[in-house]
Amino acid sequence: MIIARFQIHPERASEIAWNSTQDIIELAFPDVFDLIGFCKENEDDIVACTAIIDGRVIDLEALSA
Repeated sequence: MIIARFQIHPERASEIAWNSTQDIIELAFPDVFDLIGFCKENEDDIVACTAIIDGRVIDLEALSA
C-alpha cells in the first residue's frame, strides 16, 4: 500500500478534493502503477506530491525532473 499526499491547484481542488477549499489531499494506492496513473491523469492539477513507498518518503516532483 502506498500513501500519497497531493497539493492541488486551488482553482481545481473542488473537482478532486472533498471540499472546495481543501487543496491538500491524501490518497492510498495499491501499488506504484496506480499512483503513476493518477499523477498522469491529473498532472495539470497537481502542484506537489510526496509518497510513502516501502517506508521511505519520496518527493515525486524531484523524480519527475
